[in-house]
Amino acid sequence: ETYGFSEGADIRAINLASKSKAEFEFFKIYFRSHYAEGSFQSKDANADFVKIGKEFHRWVRDKNEALNLKNSNDFERFIEKIVFYANVYEHIMKLIEDRNTVDYLYLIVNADYGFTLQPALIMAAIKYNDTDADIDKKIKLVSKYLTKTLSWRVWNHWLISQNQMENKIYDMCRQIRDMSSDSLEQFLYNTPLDDNNIDDGTPTLNQQNRPKLRVLLSLITEIVAKNSGQPDYMLNKKEIEVEHIWANHYEDHTDEFDNQADFAAARNNIGDLLVLPKSFNAAYGDKSYPEKLVQYFSQNILAQTLNKQKYTTNPGFVNFVNTSGLKFEPYDEFKRANIVKRADLYRGILKYEFAQYLNEE
Repeated sequence: ETYGFSEGADIRAINLASKSKAEFEFFKIYFRSHYAEGSFQSKDANADFVKIGKEFHRWVRDKNEALNLKNSNDFERFIEKIVFYANVYEHIMKLIEDRNTVDYLYLIVNADYGFTLQPALIMAAIKYNDTDADIDKKIKLVSKYLTKTLSWRVWNHWLISQNQMENKIYDMCRQIRDMSSDSLEQFLYNTPLDDNNIDDGTPTLNQQNRPKLRVLLSLITEIVAKNSGQPDYMLNKKEIEVEHIWANHYEDHTDEFDNQADFAAARNNIGDLLVLPKSFNAAYGDKSYPEKLVQYFSQNILAQTLNKQKYTTNPGFVNFVNTSGLKFEPYDEFKRANIVKRADLYRGILKYEFAQYLNEE
């Protein structure tokens, strides 16, 4: 069975965050990911990538020979392929809209990161008349690969905007065209998009990266939740914010800090951060750690792990701790050294989840 769906996908009904028309985006993505040759960076007005971006209809007309459009049968097959890929594109966008994070967590996370190049890389991987099973597998393979790539960049304070990543993504599109699922899996394992790791350094919250850290922390929380048998993606809820474990009271930490700036830097370290409902922060954000600790037990699983109660009342979580070897521990008090330990834990959670894409062993 293949994605024939009905005879025509209504991609005009798709609403894109960029406000672009979805049908135009589809044609640009399809022709670029499956047909364009040469460098994406070319400044030549007649280069495939440039021309497809500006006037893909003229590009098709000019590329008749390269596209093997010689007779009516060729044109008929060309249109059939467009219908097939339009259905695939609509399917991908519908999955993102439906936000089924139990089955398509990484697809949704990438969309939450605002990464608009995701459909292009997925579409490039899909062969004409791939089965439903193959298409589903490729969506999951590519989206998980991208989540790892984006999360590593966010951790390292690297940008993930379209103009920063377009060249790399479309270069990879050319490399993965028409691969089988098995070949694609092997290729992604052996071909990291970036030369980076998260072994050194930790992200620090600032105004620019707050939206991205909100997604990264939600992902870390969900990895723990799903591996404990309780998937509950935070960004499927309303008004979820990045919150500090420490209240903003330097005077309570003068035993560990000589100045306000060092305190602020430690407080903004990812190890001192959680994602919590805005209402929680309004009620408890200014409270002391012992007061917050009691309330954390009623919040998401990453917040709960600060409370020792979690380690005696939740067999699914305890089993995950034991099988993963991750260094979870509760804290009756939360000091500077514990922030460092929590940051190391968050790093470990990410590396555990994406071990098969790391190719670092």
